[in-house]
Amino acid sequence: MYLTCTISLLICYICWTITMQQTMSAIARGATNNAAAAATIFFIFAYSPCYNIGYNALTYSESPQSLVFLLCPRLQPPRGGGGTPTLASTLS
Repeated sequence: MYLTCTISLLICYICWTITMQQTMSAIARGATNNAAAAATIFFIFAYSPCYNIGYNALTYSESPQSLVFLLCPRLQPPRGGGGTPTLASTLS
């Protein structure tokens, strides 16, 4: 997922840079390049879905949620008596 996201962002940036260069060189010559300008706008908007493939909030919130389920079976009362479990007793 992250590799797909990173590669698609790289492709998006490369295409965005090329189309922007073509647009700016046409403006410098005093002409217009409507195809390159439209392609630049497309790649600006195509960046967002490419970014969301891998770098959205769901991927960051999944790890802490899974960590809780990994630690729950270990949350046992300390040996030798009652009491509430602590992080030190859980990790030992």
